[in-house]
Amino acid sequence: MGRRLGLVAAALLLAAATLSPSPAKAASTPAPTTVDASWFGATPPLAPGQIELAVVSSLPSTVTGESARIEVRGLEPGDPLKVDRNGTDVTSSLAPVREGVMGGVVRELRVGKNTLTAASGTRRAALDVTDHRITGPVISGPHQTPFICETEANGLGKPTDADCSAPTRVDWYARSAVTTRFNKLADPSAAYPPDTATTTTADGKAVPFVVRVESSVINRSVTRVAVLDDPHSRPAGTQYTPSPAWNHRLVYSFGESCATGHHQGVNLPENALGEVAPNGNPYDNAFAPFLDLGSQLGKGYMTAHSTLTILGVECNEVVSAETLMMVKEHIIEAYGKLVHTIGAGASGGAIQQYTADNNYPGLIDGSNAIISFPDMETTFVTDADCLLLERVFRSDQLRWTEPKQEAVTGFRTGNICADWVASYAILVDPKHCDPTV
Repeated sequence: MGRRLGLVAAALLLAAATLSPSPAKAASTPAPTTVDASWFGATPPLAPGQIELAVVSSLPSTVTGESARIEVRGLEPGDPLKVDRNGTDVTSSLAPVREGVMGGVVRELRVGKNTLTAASGTRRAALDVTDHRITGPVISGPHQTPFICETEANGLGKPTDADCSAPTRVDWYARSAVTTRFNKLADPSAAYPPDTATTTTADGKAVPFVVRVESSVINRSVTRVAVLDDPHSRPAGTQYTPSPAWNHRLVYSFGESCATGHHQGVNLPENALGEVAPNGNPYDNAFAPFLDLGSQLGKGYMTAHSTLTILGVECNEVVSAETLMMVKEHIIEAYGKLVHTIGAGASGGAIQQYTADNNYPGLIDGSNAIISFPDMETTFVTDADCLLLERVFRSDQLRWTEPKQEAVTGFRTGNICADWVASYAILVDPKHCDPTV
């Protein structure tokens, strides 16, 4: 699949109802029609009598993890409905979503092609769905190798396979009203610390400022998803369901810098909480204070962060967009549909937003990009130029005075080219390849 995958025609098949009372005519189904759909299943209004079967967690061709959230639209009250997955009845997976719509998560898809069908009386709709492994890849091409797993450094234990998978972990954090820092709860069912803050969401709900952080591996990328949750509001041992305090909006945090990859990368729950970790983890988001993710959590937003959407781990815009796509699919299936997604990030984090906006419309609905560069390719022209120019400047420092350097480079000071070389020349200089890789 090409690198530039934009708004595409998804295989959403509509079947018109047969209005004639003749049983023979009612048994025949008109040819299905393909309509344009966004990444997450938005389609034009239905004509009278039509039903529609749509994937709403991704494109039908980019489903991952053996599951997909689907919707059947165009139903009337009391209409019968039967939904099959590869010939197996999965109707019980669906529930009313809104008037005329049934939806739910269909599981146990097989890797590769699957066929979903929906039938309501004489009306039929069918949809081909292509499932990919949760380890990827989907749109980015073959995985980068070698690739060093870092699940233990991420607090997830030893990897369970060569794709650096690890069991999902869930932790809870309470924000202190005194220090404003998030503190991990050893036992979320026990009494909260006495200094636990109360937050009022944008919808006016006052709740304890307690945040659930899910840690998992998606597309070989360590992923943190954070959202308000009050474990005391449900009986102990009850299965988790998203809190009403969540407003079904996502703020996705992209990491900065640029590096050559070949490893999984390290982040911490603090990355999704909007804090710079106290242990000086080198993959912290240095611009976290500007993004203020903690306040967004308190307003009811969900936040997410993933190591392969840190360009300082792997400087690959396509892998970044693919990881974002897969993380959003997981969120929609595990938590529910999203109203919108806002990107946030600086420098390399800005690059990822711009390239996702341009090349994959619909993955992000709005961007908060700061300290911006347009893309990697044009930005690194400067770095490559400076690498060569600095060699010339250093070869004859008496000749190449700072004013002459500035006249050649166009920069305000001679230090700017030197800074580019110190920070990123290793990425474009073949003599500086990492010997461990």
